[in-house]
Amino acid sequence: RELIRVERTESWIEVEINTDILFPSGSAAIDPAAVSILERVAAILATRPWPVRVEGHTDDRPIRTLQFPSNWELSAARAARIVRLLQERGISPGRLTVAGFADQQPVAGNDT
Repeated sequence: RELIRVERTESWIEVEINTDILFPSGSAAIDPAAVSILERVAAILATRPWPVRVEGHTDDRPIRTLQFPSNWELSAARAARIVRLLQERGISPGRLTVAGFADQQPVAGNDT
């Protein structure tokens, strides 16, 4: 599976970053190895006027912790953490949106 995928549609450009390199399972803490990738993406986005929507996803393993009572909270926290990094790297907060999808719109199966 590709680590980063870029797709252009008629209405937007989608950048998909494989979550395996972004977050450890059950966590919203960005893996330090992924920061440089995100900084490169942020540098490109900062030079453009487009709105940016960051979507968070999880695997299908249930989570129930004080911090993340369900995969909904985890997915939203992951997206929010990326948005905060983008803002810290110069992207106007008015351009940023967070969406959390939990395990409801998987980008791949959980069989590995």
